[in-house]
Amino acid sequence: GADERLGTALATYVHQVGERSGMRVEVAIDDIALDIPANIAHELLRIAQEATANARRHSSARNLWVVYRASPDGVLLRIADDGRGLRPETGRRAGDGVGLTIMHERAERLGGSLTVRPRVGGGTVVECLVVPSAAKRPIGVSTTAQGLEASPAPSIAAVVA
Repeated sequence: GADERLGTALATYVHQVGERSGMRVEVAIDDIALDIPANIAHELLRIAQEATANARRHSSARNLWVVYRASPDGVLLRIADDGRGLRPETGRRAGDGVGLTIMHERAERLGGSLTVRPRVGGGTVVECLVVPSAAKRPIGVSTTAQGLEASPAPSIAAVVA
């Protein structure tokens, strides 16, 4: 399904960025249980690319953590870095303004939400959540009975929080 391609494309992209930039990258993907529509997959990949590019260009991050989980209960995409973080006065990093606006617009098109917040320990967390109630329909077709709550927590969850 489209989300299998998304999980693979996401992992490939962030690992390539890590190799080029010298950032250490950790990826946790749990998307086996769901086929999501191609339009959702496309927008989520673009959000991930923008968040990753912002971390590389603006934050001087050494580490990047990416979590992508898809189930009938919703889709979660979280990109975290340990870079400079957000400016307290603006809630943005230097040079981030247009990218953040575009990410918010993409999330809204999906009926989802996008939050950008400081990471505990320094850096930034960008999180996009799309749930069926927001999208007014199920996210995709479940291939198992498991939902988000039944999925094992990624080993990097504590670092990303």
